[in-house]
Amino acid sequence: MADQDLSDAFAEDVGAVLALAGACEGFATHVELLADRLAGADLSDDDVALVNRSLYRAVSATWLAGAMTVGLRMPVSAQECPHFNVVTDAEWIPLAIGAGCFQRDDPYACVLEPGHDGAHASILQEVQGTGRPVWLRWSGRDREVVSLPPCPYSFPGADPRGVDDEACKAPDGHPGEHRP
Repeated sequence: MADQDLSDAFAEDVGAVLALAGACEGFATHVELLADRLAGADLSDDDVALVNRSLYRAVSATWLAGAMTVGLRMPVSAQECPHFNVVTDAEWIPLAIGAGCFQRDDPYACVLEPGHDGAHASILQEVQGTGRPVWLRWSGRDREVVSLPPCPYSFPGADPRGVDDEACKAPDGHPGEHRP
């Protein structure tokens, strides 16, 4: 019976993978066809805003599906970690309601050195007046939104008073080298 349970679970997983792949392929085809039709259309500002919102939502959902299943990577320089992620509306809303000072971005690139050990990290928001950033931290399918202090290291600038020093862009206690 245990073999049958494993076989059924595997079939469900394969079915979900095939369904996601099929949905993405169908979506891509529809978007391409609609883009061809809209290329010559006279669009109002409201139309443009609607298309932008819809595309943002579709891209974010697609990236989130990738992040939760196979992870996301982008081509970057040899000095950057290639992993990136997105935040869900449920993760972002508490940050937007608070006293944050950043706009929502997608994607959020890992700020740690390439090949680092442990979880990836990207700053989402800095709560004004606290100097304490909120980070998205992830490893595989595990993810968390967490408040961590910034790394205290600063890269010295040319000004001897430290006015142009540049802070490390990683959280305190990060693995590997400091990140400008």
